[in-house]
Amino acid sequence: MNLKAGIYVRVSTEEQRDYGYSIDGQVRELKDYCKRQNYEIVDIYNDAGHSAKDLKRPNMERMLEDIKSGIIDVVVLSK
Repeated sequence: MNLKAGIYVRVSTEEQRDYGYSIDGQVRELKDYCKRQNYEIVDIYNDAGHSAKDLKRPNMERMLEDIKSGIIDVVVLSK
């Protein structure tokens, strides 16, 4: 049985500017990781531009609900 994965990506404009993070790069890297781990990707949760100061982000909240509902087994994310 494959685990069902949710990919979570987020970057603020400051992080993108200062460190070169990109949403596309994160998604590519995380899809490759899931493939190597034999995870089934259920959804990609993208909160680009939202502050990381708390969990009150639209796709973070949706992802947490999907975890509680058993839609996804694991969350995969970049640093």
